[in-house]
Amino acid sequence: MIFDEVALGLRFREMPEEEVQERVKKVLEVCGLSPFIDWPISASVMVRKTGDHRLNPGIGAKDLDPR
Repeated sequence: MIFDEVALGLRFREMPEEEVQERVKKVLEVCGLSPFIDWPISASVMVRKTGDHRLNPGIGAKDLDPR
Protein backbone atom coordinates (compact mmCIF):
# COMPACT_ATOMS: atom_id res chain seq x y z
CA MET A 1 0.00 0.00 0.00
CA ILE A 2 1.10 3.58 -0.63
CA PHE A 3 0.85 4.31 3.09
CA ASP A 4 3.29 1.51 3.91
CA GLU A 5 5.80 2.64 1.30
CA VAL A 6 5.86 6.16 2.73
CA ALA A 7 5.98 4.87 6.33
CA LEU A 8 8.86 2.45 5.73
CA GLY A 9 11.71 4.86 6.49
CA LEU A 10 10.06 6.14 9.65
CA ARG A 11 9.51 2.60 10.87
CA PHE A 12 13.15 1.71 10.18
CA ARG A 13 14.07 4.58 12.47
CA GLU A 14 11.88 2.94 15.11
CA MET A 15 9.57 5.94 15.36
CA PRO A 16 6.46 5.33 17.49
CA GLU A 17 3.59 4.05 15.34
CA GLU A 18 1.31 6.94 16.38
CA GLU A 19 3.82 9.44 15.02
CA VAL A 20 4.32 7.39 11.85
CA GLN A 21 0.56 7.44 11.23
CA GLU A 22 0.38 11.18 11.83
CA ARG A 23 3.36 12.10 9.66
CA VAL A 24 2.48 9.85 6.74
CA LYS A 25 -1.09 11.13 6.61
CA LYS A 26 0.16 14.72 6.67
CA VAL A 27 2.70 14.11 3.88
CA LEU A 28 0.17 12.34 1.67
CA GLU A 29 -2.28 15.19 2.24
CA VAL A 30 0.31 17.81 1.27
CA CYS A 31 1.18 15.84 -1.88
CA GLY A 32 -2.48 15.38 -2.83
CA LEU A 33 -2.25 11.61 -2.42
CA SER A 34 -4.44 11.16 0.64
CA PRO A 35 -7.35 9.74 -1.42
CA PHE A 36 -5.01 6.93 -2.49
CA ILE A 37 -3.64 6.07 0.97
CA ASP A 38 -4.88 2.45 0.82
CA TRP A 39 -4.08 1.82 -2.84
CA PRO A 40 -1.44 -0.70 -3.85
CA ILE A 41 1.82 0.89 -4.94
CA SER A 42 1.46 -0.84 -8.31
CA ALA A 43 -1.55 1.40 -9.08
CA SER A 44 0.57 4.54 -8.83
CA VAL A 45 3.27 2.98 -11.00
CA MET A 46 0.69 2.07 -13.64
CA VAL A 47 -0.63 5.64 -13.75
CA ARG A 48 2.89 6.92 -14.30
CA LYS A 49 3.69 4.35 -17.01
CA THR A 50 0.46 4.76 -18.95
CA GLY A 51 -0.12 8.46 -18.40
CA ASP A 52 -3.71 7.60 -17.48
CA HIS A 53 -4.63 10.29 -14.96
CA ARG A 54 -8.41 9.98 -15.09
CA LEU A 55 -8.47 9.37 -11.35
CA ASN A 56 -6.82 12.72 -10.68
CA PRO A 57 -7.51 15.10 -13.59
CA GLY A 58 -5.44 17.82 -11.91
CA ILE A 59 -2.28 15.88 -12.76
CA GLY A 60 -1.04 15.77 -16.31
CA ALA A 61 1.68 13.61 -17.83
CA LYS A 62 3.95 16.68 -18.06
CA ASP A 63 3.69 17.05 -14.27
CA LEU A 64 5.10 13.56 -13.75
CA ASP A 65 7.86 13.62 -16.37
CA PRO A 66 11.20 13.48 -14.51
CA ARG A 67 13.08 15.22 -17.34
